[in-house]
Amino acid sequence: MDPVRFPATTVASVTDYDAYADKYDELDGGRTADVFGFPDLRRGLLQQASGAVLEVGIGTGLNLPYYNPRNISKLAAIDKSRGMLQQASKRLQETQFAAIAELQEGLAESLPFATDSFDTTVDTFSLCVYANPLRALQEMARVTRPGGQCDL
Repeated sequence: MDPVRFPATTVASVTDYDAYADKYDELDGGRTADVFGFPDLRRGLLQQASGAVLEVGIGTGLNLPYYNPRNISKLAAIDKSRGMLQQASKRLQETQFAAIAELQEGLAESLPFATDSFDTTVDTFSLCVYANPLRALQEMARVTRPGGQCDL
């Protein structure tokens, strides 16, 4: 039996995300997200994050209000889009994480962090937009300490 083959999907470019960064929350954080239960999914996942946390694909920072600040000692975040990071930076200033957070531009497939750097690594709704999702998962596992957690 021949394997089933699927056509390659088009991965959104940095330019695409930069172009609609200021409108992104209307798509991923608005009424549609509420209908699909995204806020509850985010809350359930992110309340578990603890210690030194890395969020991969932070986008505009929609997850920030869902983290429990009492559980987090450090928050690092990465995104490939400068426009998204600008929005996340604005949102970050409205949280308790501003003093312990670092936002960085970069790719999930080549995380610029040392091995075993984080207690918790988080990625929500981003795996589908990476050029190489398997490599991104491998990188998340690499930077997560033994006994840590990768929350997807």
